[in-house]
Amino acid sequence: ISCLVRYACKLLHDEALEGRLGDGYQAGSSLCTIGYQFLESSLRHREEMVVFEAARAICSLPQAQPQDVNPAITVLQLFLSSPKPAARFGSMRILASVSNTHP
Repeated sequence: ISCLVRYACKLLHDEALEGRLGDGYQAGSSLCTIGYQFLESSLRHREEMVVFEAARAICSLPQAQPQDVNPAITVLQLFLSSPKPAARFGSMRILASVSNTHP
């Protein structure tokens, strides 16, 4: 499933570069809408790695609006209270990069 998340992220990157984005990933072309919905549903997956990859993919989308990034930020904030140090470090790293692009 992590490979599918990466593939969906790559498709969304290509759609954004070709200018088919519209007013965000939720209101763009049908491929943008379906791809973003898949990434957002992956945020609720039972495997922690799939959730982490989906959050990273959403946060790294070019031209993402704040409403597009909000679900991923919420999940990453929950990862900050994880007992696993790797999950805390990874979520902190992604949140730091998001804070540079969306202050």
